[in-house]
Amino acid sequence: MERIMQIDERFRFVLDVNHVFTNDATMRLAQEFYDRVGRRLAEIHLSGYAGYHEPLHYTRQTKIIAAIRDWNVPIIIESELSPATLETELKYITETINGLRK
Repeated sequence: MERIMQIDERFRFVLDVNHVFTNDATMRLAQEFYDRVGRRLAEIHLSGYAGYHEPLHYTRQTKIIAAIRDWNVPIIIESELSPATLETELKYITETINGLRK
């Protein structure tokens, strides 16, 4: 990834923290992305993981949310939700983020 970013200063990337979690449950890989190419982060994709893109209010995987270092980057919620659970998911994520920011 680092070598690709060196090709052109305009190159950016999306950090999908669910996918990081599926490859490294410690989330150290996410921190490595931030350390090496974090200044090029364009957006974050966020969802829980119990096999796919489960809602975080269901999985309670705060470790996935806590891996986010830059709260000024757009966050796309990729959790698979029904209309009835959309507000619950947003509230859970927002409250978790606010707790982590303290």
